[in-house]
Amino acid sequence: MYSKRVRLFFVVFMLIFLSVPIANFAFRIVNRASPEYVNIFEAFKSQWSLDLLEGNLALTLLQCCERSLHPEMTVVGQDGYFFLGNRYNKVLDRSVGTKNASPKEISLLTKSAEQLMNLVRAYDGTMAFVIAPNKHSIYPEKLPADLNVPDRTQTDDIIEALQNRDVPTLDLRQPLRAAKEKGQVYELTGTHWTRSGGALAYEKTMAFLSERLQPELQIVDYELNEVVGPSLGLMKFLKVNTFSGFNTDVEHQLTIPLKKVCIATTPYLNQDLGPCLLKENYEASVTAPKTALIKSETETAPNDLKVLMLCDSFCTAPSTLWNASFSEVHRAHWDHLSDATLEAYIENVRPDLVILQIAERNLDSWRFHIKKDLF
Repeated sequence: MYSKRVRLFFVVFMLIFLSVPIANFAFRIVNRASPEYVNIFEAFKSQWSLDLLEGNLALTLLQCCERSLHPEMTVVGQDGYFFLGNRYNKVLDRSVGTKNASPKEISLLTKSAEQLMNLVRAYDGTMAFVIAPNKHSIYPEKLPADLNVPDRTQTDDIIEALQNRDVPTLDLRQPLRAAKEKGQVYELTGTHWTRSGGALAYEKTMAFLSERLQPELQIVDYELNEVVGPSLGLMKFLKVNTFSGFNTDVEHQLTIPLKKVCIATTPYLNQDLGPCLLKENYEASVTAPKTALIKSETETAPNDLKVLMLCDSFCTAPSTLWNASFSEVHRAHWDHLSDATLEAYIENVRPDLVILQIAERNLDSWRFHIKKDLF
């Protein structure tokens, strides 16, 4: 009796143990695709991976039905385009107008922007509110065919409300839509603009600021070359980013004349910055772990000004251009600072320019309230 139980246990164990690699092997035959591995050992070991099994399921859905295994994270568009799903601040619903910020939410946002503008002006600075558009807004024709994008969205309501409060607001949607005819301005398999799109945003923002400053800001020279890069976040959500056909994306290499740029970081704003280290072509990410603030210093910058950039992940792609353009650039994620911390930082640093750049999908998430009377 005991030996029968042992044999039964062994049979059940082997069925379970072999079920995942058998399923992965079957999917490999059906999909006629498999991930690319560094060596045979990695390929063998991966056959027991549940992530590989999930990726195989996702790949099957993509190839047979052009559907996403996780539509709340990754939406399958047309012509090889993928879009962020509703898990992230209902971005898809906001893009098609089925979910909108309430008048109260818009009022809170625009009042916050007005308060920040007044704080910056109190210390003789200039502020610009810059909107980093959703990919959905730049490539609406690549969204699923059954989605209808309205001519007017909540972003237009927010811009109108900001302008009514005299907040200098830059809407980058139109110039990016125009530029997409000449090249790839957003990632196919990611959610952000490419370095090409980021460079255009840099130029338009510099021109927008120049209208409010004397003398005009000088833009640095740069070159862009299209390259093939790895596939990005939307493919990683589906776990198909290692499969041939889904493991690459279009990117651009951005080259600028060599500048002496040093970078200092700190994990907390109440701590001193670390040493300023010389770095070449450094892309600053305000979403990096243990990085509350990134500061660049460039001796040869054409604009001898101090800039504070309150931004998010859209900051990264054009960051080398901003570093090279200004003698001093301070960067922090707008969502990682308390009101009191930001207020104190502006008072201590006294930036000449403050650029508040927020991704379109998060426009109604930002709040700021000044604790003291400025005047």
